[in-house]
Amino acid sequence: MKKELKIFATASCLNDIGADAIRPFWPTLVLSLGAPMYFLGFLDGLGDAISNSIRFPAGYLSDKLRKRKPFIWLGYSLAALARIGYALSHFFLLLIPFKIMDRMGKLRDPPRDAMLSDITKKRARGKAFGILTAADNFGATLGPIFGLLLILFVSFRQLFMLAAIP
Repeated sequence: MKKELKIFATASCLNDIGADAIRPFWPTLVLSLGAPMYFLGFLDGLGDAISNSIRFPAGYLSDKLRKRKPFIWLGYSLAALARIGYALSHFFLLLIPFKIMDRMGKLRDPPRDAMLSDITKKRARGKAFGILTAADNFGATLGPIFGLLLILFVSFRQLFMLAAIP
């Protein structure tokens, strides 16, 4: 297995552990900051819209500029910083810029996938993307387990802060 694939798989797994560790507690955090119930739907809808609309421009720009790594680094960094922002927010409207930042982190996906295609031989691409997807799903499985275990020992805010580490 190529070094880059190992790095991508590890990063994807760790990022999903952090993201999915807080997912079960997201509604509680939002509502604990005084948000009305509809605001939770607004935030999640906004996040989905941004996540889905940022990928094409990110892929296009990374192809045009012939730079992949800056987009990948920026994407993972934005997601981690957003989790810190969630932990530090004391009013529900402050969650909006951090939700935007979190979902802007998805700009990493097309450049990462293009880079993986660039460094993988054509006959091995299915295996490489399969490994990446498996690592992603493994992190998505471990995340809630870690979150549920950690919440026994830390507060919501501390959990969201800890979720930035992976």
